[in-house]
Amino acid sequence: MRQYKIKGDILYFPTDFFDDPRVKIVSEMPGGDTIVYLWIRLMFLGGKALGMTEDGEYVLTCKDGTVYNEEELCAITKRKPQTVRYALSVLVRFGAYEPLPADLSEEVSS
Repeated sequence: MRQYKIKGDILYFPTDFFDDPRVKIVSEMPGGDTIVYLWIRLMFLGGKALGMTEDGEYVLTCKDGTVYNEEELCAITKRKPQTVRYALSVLVRFGAYEPLPADLSEEVSS
C-alpha cells in the first residue's frame, strides 16, 4: 500500500488501501469495519506514530506534532473507550503506523 499524503487541508488517499492484506485481515476481524473506519479517521488527523505509554495508554502523534491520547480520540471519533482501545491495539499489532518514539512515550507518561 502506498502511503497517504497530506498537503494543506487535502488528504491524498491511496487508491489501493482496501487491497492491502492488513486491511483485508482487519476487515474480517470482529468489529473490523469499525477498526478500518477509525484507521481512516486517524489518517485524516494526520496520524504518524502510534504506541503505548509507560502508563498503558495509547497515544497518537501527528505529522504536525499534535499528540492525542485515548480520551481525546474517543471524543474526536465519537466512539466508546473500549472500542477505540481495541482498534488502536489492532492497528499497533498490524503496524499501521510507525511505533511511538521511546522518548515521547516517557514524556507523555510524566
